[in-house]
Amino acid sequence: MGKNNDIVAISGYYGFDNIGDEAILYSILQSLREIDKNIRPIVFSNNPEKTSKLYDVEAVNRWSIHTLSSVLFRSRLLISGGGSLLQDVTGLRSLGYYLGVVQLAKLLKNKVMFYAQGIGPINTAAGKKMLRFAANNVDLITVRDEASKELLKELQVKRPPIKVTVDPVLGLSREKIGLEKGRDILKHYGVSDTAPVVGISIRDWKELSDYKKSVAKVADNLIQQGYQVLFIPFHFPGDIAACRNTMRLMKNEAFLLKNSVTVEEMLSLVGNLEMMIGMRLHSLIMAAVMTVPMVGISYDPKVDNFLKMVFQPNAGRVETLTEEGLNKNLAKIMDNLQSVREELRNTVNKLSEKAKENVLESCKLINQK
Repeated sequence: MGKNNDIVAISGYYGFDNIGDEAILYSILQSLREIDKNIRPIVFSNNPEKTSKLYDVEAVNRWSIHTLSSVLFRSRLLISGGGSLLQDVTGLRSLGYYLGVVQLAKLLKNKVMFYAQGIGPINTAAGKKMLRFAANNVDLITVRDEASKELLKELQVKRPPIKVTVDPVLGLSREKIGLEKGRDILKHYGVSDTAPVVGISIRDWKELSDYKKSVAKVADNLIQQGYQVLFIPFHFPGDIAACRNTMRLMKNEAFLLKNSVTVEEMLSLVGNLEMMIGMRLHSLIMAAVMTVPMVGISYDPKVDNFLKMVFQPNAGRVETLTEEGLNKNLAKIMDNLQSVREELRNTVNKLSEKAKENVLESCKLINQK
């Protein structure tokens, strides 16, 4: 049995209840279906049943070598990505897994594409060696920012073309996402529709805690100014604890999104916000898609890179975050809310076209003899 020209395998951090990565998968699937209805995606997932049900797609267990081999033997292309898969900050095991899938695909004569990847950080000698070897053997690389391309060049990745695009989630159309679902979710949690809502996405980072005190004080200030504050976990259940711990430091009452939601529901919810204070990258990306002004809190270069791309303020590194710095950047937005929103809309419209290049490049690979 030879290759099936319709099958495209998709490998990423899927099925882990991380709404950012789920949004990447959602956008990849939507783009593939829009461009070619004959493509048959098969997703490697930590929770194949849930992935299959959520996205009406075939999904298999990402941990079964036998199953992955069977899919890759039949598929025409492996899409590896998007997101921050290729880094060793979370350990070599994670990097080894994704590059192992890539190597398996190449052994089984597949074309392989790194799809809108955010590369790095790669800090270990072993990580650099593994990535250099694998990347030089894939067929095409698209990365979501210039910094990722530069890092690959530093690692002496020379053979495949490297194209700078943007995160695939930026290709989603805000016009197709209604605001009604988001309003219903806000209402369910007791958030009033009579006062503006500021969303806060926060996560635990290393052993640090001072930044949570700064965020708590800023949230209290916002409530005193007449805003409602909603803490929004983007990774369930991991971010729940970070949100609760920050809320405990507050004097006023804030709201918490306690249950996981779908990608469409999250986009709709974000679309109802006045502003977003975001630590998670995809809290900022989703805010951009829905033209919601934002202030970022940086824990990783990917956050800095994105904020620069959309010309939105960066309150600084999580290690040195202050209440004053956060308030100052929020004030910039509050004083010019409509113009910031309009500029953001224009910027994202341009980036949306760039996001579509990812899927167009993948289809070129599929159709190559």
